Amino acid sequence: MQKRIAYNQKSVQPRFIAVEGIDGAGKTTLIEHIVSYLYDSGISDSVLHVREPGSSTVGNTCRSLLLSGASQGNIHTDIVLMCVSRSVMLNSLVRPHLRDNLLSVSNNMVAISDRYIDSTWAYQVYPSLAESGVVRTLESAERELNIDILPGLTIYLKLDVETSKARRAGKDAVEGRDDDYFKKVLMGYEYQIENKHPDQHYCVIDATQPEHLVRKEAITAVRKHFRPEATCFDSDA
Repeated sequence: MQKRIAYNQKSVQPRFIAVEGIDGAGKTTLIEHIVSYLYDSGISDSVLHVREPGSSTVGNTCRSLLLSGASQGNIHTDIVLMCVSRSVMLNSLVRPHLRDNLLSVSNNMVAISDRYIDSTWAYQVYPSLAESGVVRTLESAERELNIDILPGLTIYLKLDVETSKARRAGKDAVEGRDDDYFKKVLMGYEYQIENKHPDQHYCVIDATQPEHLVRKEAITAVRKHFRPEATCFDSDA
């Protein structure tokens, strides 16, 4: 098994959060609650919310191509499309936002992404490791496109394939794939967690729980990440 992308060129940004998980895990709804909590708790007064692929004209074009199956199964093309979307999002939105944080009087800006690097490994790379050069394609794309930031906190919503299938709203080129593919996706996420950057923090949450319990665990993780000195639960968590 090849190790995932080397980290010697990447830095961990503590004020960058990623929410990951298979389709149907509840990422979008959870992010809305996290953003509200960041504002209501005073942790941040400026939260940048982005998604992958998307968040820009280029990113939305890449998203349409990926979900329509325009690459006709060429995994190298899919990886490059993901990285192009990520590069534009990272370098035109996330990086400037975090840089502005250094100039802000409050110094409390936060960026949160619906999917990030782990999803590319889980959905594109891990299921295709048998194909020659897949990891090399991702490494080259990240290097050339200046993708060098990792989230300080990643919240992974863990969901089994059967529950994911029952929750999925549509059948695009990705969602329509078979169970074996999605089992590999889950293995890819687990592999990422096992081989994380030493400065990254992961919170793994059972996404089959009732939504309010998932929200409580996630909010607790966010609170501990930004306010490790806190000792009590927030009343609305």
